[in-house]
Amino acid sequence: MQHRSFLLQLTPDDFRPKAFAQAGIVLVRAGPADGERCRALWNEVGRGYWTERSRWRAARWSAYLRHPSVAFWIASWQVQDIGFFEIVRKRQGTKIEGMGLLPAWRGRGLGGGLLSAATRQALDGGARRVWLHTATDDHPHALSNYLARGYRVYREKPLQNPMPAAQIPQALLPSVQIPSTHRTDPLPMAFPLSPEAVLRTYFQAKDENRPHLVARAFSDTATLEMQVRTGNIAFPAVSHGAAAIADVLVRRFGQAYENVYTFCLDPAPGAEEVRFSCRWLVGMSDKASGQVRVGCGRYGWVFDPAAGGRAAHLTITIEAMQLLPPTDLPAVMDWLGGLAYPWSSAEAVLASAPAREALGPVLQYLGHTG
Repeated sequence: MQHRSFLLQLTPDDFRPKAFAQAGIVLVRAGPADGERCRALWNEVGRGYWTERSRWRAARWSAYLRHPSVAFWIASWQVQDIGFFEIVRKRQGTKIEGMGLLPAWRGRGLGGGLLSAATRQALDGGARRVWLHTATDDHPHALSNYLARGYRVYREKPLQNPMPAAQIPQALLPSVQIPSTHRTDPLPMAFPLSPEAVLRTYFQAKDENRPHLVARAFSDTATLEMQVRTGNIAFPAVSHGAAAIADVLVRRFGQAYENVYTFCLDPAPGAEEVRFSCRWLVGMSDKASGQVRVGCGRYGWVFDPAAGGRAAHLTITIEAMQLLPPTDLPAVMDWLGGLAYPWSSAEAVLASAPAREALGPVLQYLGHTG
């Protein structure tokens, strides 16, 4: 029988999570400093199943991990790395780019928990569709794990150039039901967003210049209030409606600035919170002059359960917006790229900030607020 390749997708209503079969599994999101650790995990977990990225060195991994759409999570038990999953936000949904356990940890019932954790991270990040690729030359239990968690095959085709030692899991193939039609467009929102997902969608819309995402984070009648306490940047005082918010925070903002990193510096909101306040940090460069801007302040969010959990109001207070010369861009980007994204902490910001006098007001504000 010829090897086959499958594309699978999951929507929130279909998700059937499974807990880890062993207590004490810890998940930590990797950062640029973990390039060598991620390289070793990717290659060892994938040995015999994939060869992608086999030539990547630690430096390339570190650069890749800086991308705001990439989230590489490391699973460990008692300080031992045991596996990983990687999710990547894309236009058509969030993709599980890779996942798996080290050989010594397979066969312990942990795969379902790892896939559930990856799926939950994608859904909590605002994904309306989570998708992945597998094939009959993957681990023998991979396909059955995906199906058990609620993923559905929506496209399959013969697999070209399978891994040499692969064996087709014959027992799994009869259970795969291929729909007569498939769809690759994003599926409609049919579930309430968590406050954390709203914030993640907002960061993605603003930092990646994607105005169409604003309607997923803000209700149609939402209001944006700007309280600007510095002369180095200007915004309209009030904007009404998601369309106007998209124009102010994304379209016009994206015309002026690039290399944007925005962080929330307090713990993420709980699933039931209706109001949420947090400190924020932003770094970016001016497209016209190359000048670097680093600012800080506070968000005040109000979420509307009647609008699917989307934001009904956002107050952005800008306490400081500092200007640095274009020559400081590499140092500032290295600093921001090394922080956990989009949730970090004031402590991490202060500990790794470059020695630049112009950053003083920002660092002072973050060091004296909480």
